[in-house]
Amino acid sequence: MKNTQRLLSLALSILFLLTLSLGLQSCSQSETKTEEAKTDAKAEEKTNENKEAENEKNTEQKAELKEIKIKDTYSLSIFDYMTENKDLNDNASFQYSNNKKELYLIVIDESKEELESQGYNLKKYFEFASDNVVKGVKDGKAAEPEKLQIKNYETLQGTVTGKFNNIAVTYLLTIVKTDKQYYQILAWTLTSNKSGIADLKTMINSFKEL
Repeated sequence: MKNTQRLLSLALSILFLLTLSLGLQSCSQSETKTEEAKTDAKAEEKTNENKEAENEKNTEQKAELKEIKIKDTYSLSIFDYMTENKDLNDNASFQYSNNKKELYLIVIDESKEELESQGYNLKKYFEFASDNVVKGVKDGKAAEPEKLQIKNYETLQGTVTGKFNNIAVTYLLTIVKTDKQYYQILAWTLTSNKSGIADLKTMINSFKEL
């Protein structure tokens, strides 16, 4: 189980190498800083495990949704078994997961003006993000996206399936276009985790801009 959880956590680091908001990362960090980062990562991982262990005490009770607001810009309502996880993606403004349930969800918000000045629209931006996910997994396949309305915002949502170290995974990609922003919402879990996929959809569909 731990190997599976680590693989799912590591998968995302491959997917967004070409994300438009990705800045250049310095390769000249000292060994001291590297060791400090590893220590901090281990401490944060332990904290997340403790939080999830506490949440698991209530597994027999029905999970409830709680609203999380980000920078007074947008919010998502997530199930109370999800905990913040800052290790999923450096560019994400929202990062929550539950390693035991193998559920992961992030949001990357980008300026509509900047993206459209580069020739992107909703369809092209979805294709860009979807292609990156497909490239990040073995035998990646993208389904035709579905047009949705989330809180009256024009939205495209689709799935990408593939394998990561021979583990079948499903990514649920949602792009929401508002008056000022494009929101790239990416969630993923094991392909066999049907109830988990349903929970991810519930959380994604709760999105609203503030």
